[in-house]
Amino acid sequence: MGIILVNASPVPRSRSAALLAAARQKLNVLGHSPRQLCIADLPSASLLSQSVQEGAIRLAVQAVAQAQAVVIAAPVYQAAFSGLLKVFLDVLPADALQGKTVALLATGVQKGQTVTLAQTIAPVLQSLGAERIVPGVYAQDHQVTLLPEGASYVVHQDVLQRLDEVLQAVLSSKAATQAWRLHAQDSAAFEAAQYRAMSSSLASAYARIPAYGV
Repeated sequence: MGIILVNASPVPRSRSAALLAAARQKLNVLGHSPRQLCIADLPSASLLSQSVQEGAIRLAVQAVAQAQAVVIAAPVYQAAFSGLLKVFLDVLPADALQGKTVALLATGVQKGQTVTLAQTIAPVLQSLGAERIVPGVYAQDHQVTLLPEGASYVVHQDVLQRLDEVLQAVLSSKAATQAWRLHAQDSAAFEAAQYRAMSSSLASAYARIPAYGV
């Protein structure tokens, strides 16, 4: 399964990035090797000008297009996702999330932001064609501790449990979608075979009809 993890934090070391790293580790344990995209690494001028033909921007857009599921992690400022995430979403084509499952991971200071954030970002994701938006994870700053040693971090157990549930929902959603697509493909192939058989029978029947002059 193609999964891409999108880091929408404007700084290299952040709690939302740590939450995304925890998601990557859990996916690795489950046998998945998700791709990673850090929006802050993209050329800022090209992002702001929506230069989709610029090399790094084009590759980022392609990476999202090739994924079956998208997991986005972003910090929350003033009850809204980071502006960096919005800028990147504006770069994506109108059907960028068509048929995809999207999960949101967020960190912030205030408590109880889950519903507000979902209401804020869901319309944008739906406008890009997201097939399913999985209720995500919102962790307060005290639930994700950044340690001074390198890139180490500690995520609260309650958050990790919720993260497990979200990732399982993403994986099960894509499995169901794949099964539906296989069924649709099988049905289409069956209908095509029926059509060919019917056409052959009709052609044979018409061949046996005597030709009369007009």
